Amino acid sequence: SCPRCSSTGGDYAILSPPVAKNDPFGDVFGSDPLYLFVLPGEELDPGGALERLEIAFPTPAERRTRTPLFCTSHRLEPFDHATVDALIAGLVRSFMPEHEATRYSAHSMRIGAACTLLCAGVSTAMIQRLCRWRSEEAQRIYARIEPAAYLKRISELAHTRLRPDALSGLPAIDNDDVAAGLHAYLLQHAD
Repeated sequence: SCPRCSSTGGDYAILSPPVAKNDPFGDVFGSDPLYLFVLPGEELDPGGALERLEIAFPTPAERRTRTPLFCTSHRLEPFDHATVDALIAGLVRSFMPEHEATRYSAHSMRIGAACTLLCAGVSTAMIQRLCRWRSEEAQRIYARIEPAAYLKRISELAHTRLRPDALSGLPAIDNDDVAAGLHAYLLQHAD
């Protein structure tokens, strides 16, 4: 079974992924394991799913580091990108029209996770770490703000009032004197 998590009081599995394309020597993410928590009663229960998989297909401890977590056959061949993309495409096609489903892949899941984390207020540094992106540029490209979150921030901006002294020292904007004159004229000629 999974080790006991003292901070949450629940079970979890610790996964140590192998080196990857964006970290070929394991020096960037090598110290960052993945945690799959057991979430009884939740629709998404990654730790519980792994626990059931382990019970159904036990792996002796001495073979643990040489055995892929997810295999495509009884020969223990690990999933490749094409297999993962095909599985995701099949899942997406189960609730979406074919022409839309072809737009989604495993990469879409990482983007979705990044967007969800950003919307939840998670720091960009943490999003980069959780999504295992090596550069800040990847996080800026893929962690997109949702329209509702954008609207909320713009609304906050529109309803926020600054003290006049907070604006002192700001440079004059082009045509500032024209805008001030127009504003004075409109105030003077208001009905």
